[in-house]
Amino acid sequence: MVSRAVAPDSFDAGVSAEPDDVAGAIARWLLGSAIQLPRGEHRGAVAGWLDADGRPSFAYGEITGYFLSWLAFASAAHRSPRSVGTDTDLSQRAASAARWLARGECEAHLRVARIPIAVSRDEDWRDHVGFTFDLAMIWRGVEHAQAWLGLRLAGLERALRAQLEARCERDGLRACWSLDPASPPPERWSTRPGPYQLKIAAVLLLSPRSTEPMRRSACATLARWRAAGSPAPDALLHPYLYFLEGWTALALAGYPGFAPAAAGRLFGEVMNHQARDGSLPGRLGSCCGERGRPERERADVLAQALRLGATMIAAGWLDLRDWEARLDRLERRLRSCIASDGAVLFHPRGESPVNRNSWCSMFASQAVAFHERVRAGQPLPREWLALLV
Repeated sequence: MVSRAVAPDSFDAGVSAEPDDVAGAIARWLLGSAIQLPRGEHRGAVAGWLDADGRPSFAYGEITGYFLSWLAFASAAHRSPRSVGTDTDLSQRAASAARWLARGECEAHLRVARIPIAVSRDEDWRDHVGFTFDLAMIWRGVEHAQAWLGLRLAGLERALRAQLEARCERDGLRACWSLDPASPPPERWSTRPGPYQLKIAAVLLLSPRSTEPMRRSACATLARWRAAGSPAPDALLHPYLYFLEGWTALALAGYPGFAPAAAGRLFGEVMNHQARDGSLPGRLGSCCGERGRPERERADVLAQALRLGATMIAAGWLDLRDWEARLDRLERRLRSCIASDGAVLFHPRGESPVNRNSWCSMFASQAVAFHERVRAGQPLPREWLALLV
């Protein structure tokens, strides 16, 4: 059950921001577009992206969890004349998202990755497959919505706890499952256990609401992937940066065995692949990805890297003087993925298909805000670090 003394689903778009406030422009798109579905069967869910005509193709449980965390971040970060909306607006949106997720107790929202919306959309294997990673991101979003936005989500929390505990195994967290045993998922980084799971292990270990089975399985995951170290010569950067995000969260919390110096060194190894124009490849050392197609530059990778770099500088792990020019180039490259309406495109402007992407926008909103403060010599507020998407 979702309890909150606000109008059920009456949320408004954000308000004005300074013209050069890139983070605010992205935030206003997240709040003013149809990326959070405003009506219909899946009202309140967050879509993976909007196409060139502004149409969503699927509702995305993981990203709805990200959105709960991002709304909490927006509440903490945008208090000023640049405000993107009132706390009531943000809480109403969070309540609407949580209501959709709560239906997952009796429907598929917590058991598969993607819920189709568009009638013309081709079937995707993720329509029948669920991920423990997604459940952990929803778990964290529900925790943030309760702690920062005043929602009471005990029923949803219980459902998530049961789902997560069912995926906790002795040797670590399960990667995925299929609702159709006759159709196993394809071989992808997301369908196999891997170092990227450090991010969800950190979420579960640092959550005060996690149960003992969740903690034990998260500890086994840490033990399995702690020594992953440097990126492989052909590493996909998106999941590798998840690994670094998990390491950074544990190091910031003072968790034994996760040294800040190691995080800084590994980040430096990633950034050694940065081109002069600021770009980073989707995959290191190879032009071909898991599907046999070239790995193009991705906005989520640019934003993840910028956010990590700014976090490490703020924490004193890296020196701004050594990194300022490289992060400036990285942000300029990220800006090349931002449309005129503030949406962050999955690929740089001018490339197709046009994909106004929800998680890229949330990552970029935080990355630009973090970088702006670090460049100004200001500390990152503790609550911002706690609310990483």
